[in-house]
Amino acid sequence: MQVEITAANSIGEVYGRNQLEMTTTIEQLGGLTAQHNEIIKRVVNGSLSSISVKRALQDIIEGAVKAPSIVEQVERQLDAWKNLGVAIGDELWEQILQQADVFEPFTDTDEPLVTGGFGYNNPRVVVDKLIDAFTPVQGYTKMNSLRSHELRYAPGFRPKGELRLVHYDANAYPTLSPEDARKAAKKDGLQLAGIEVFEHLMLEPKTGSNWDGKFCYYPNASGLDRKADGKWSRVPCVDRWDDPDRKFGFISGWVGRASDGWSSPVVREVLNLGS
Repeated sequence: MQVEITAANSIGEVYGRNQLEMTTTIEQLGGLTAQHNEIIKRVVNGSLSSISVKRALQDIIEGAVKAPSIVEQVERQLDAWKNLGVAIGDELWEQILQQADVFEPFTDTDEPLVTGGFGYNNPRVVVDKLIDAFTPVQGYTKMNSLRSHELRYAPGFRPKGELRLVHYDANAYPTLSPEDARKAAKKDGLQLAGIEVFEHLMLEPKTGSNWDGKFCYYPNASGLDRKADGKWSRVPCVDRWDDPDRKFGFISGWVGRASDGWSSPVVREVLNLGS
């Protein structure tokens, strides 16, 4: 069964005497359309309850469901690290929450990420620990094909060794090969994400359900290299397979190969308070 929604270039609606006009572009609607079609598919195949979907949608319409604040999101990430055995002192905890309180996204897809919980010393060990700690959304399993391969930080990457808050932009450099994304990031003065890709998925596992390759891209960890046939020629990435496999695959792609639907997320440092 296939259900599709089409929309005109813009939709305008007028509400009440105040003549409040709401205009939505077709690009913005595209993401909702893809999510709507995915919901329909999952209701049909029985992986989602139609009653639960109706209740959730009604809650959204009535405003009963509100997005968590940035501070709440960051505190939840701190709790996740703490539950994994990461020691976080009260002073650092408070400092990160203060930074979250004044966090200003650079783009529409920029969000806070508490990074560095497992350190940075050996990227392969860190990536394995993050994948082990990742709990997929219901109905999915995970496959780690990176475990037996050697990983390193890409040239020019300078990891910091402490737990801290950063900006994480998942949709940066879409459709570029990791190699071209590295060139573009160097020109733009930005740092490509490496282990942060796996941290983000571990801390925000529901985000992986939104990847569609059009409005929410599958992530390359372009800040890392993977050795293949004696050369550092591949880049770790994360894929999601739906029917029939229903898996999150931790795999790798060629550093010079561009793939539609993939991006190279970036991280930006959060300025210290008073800077």
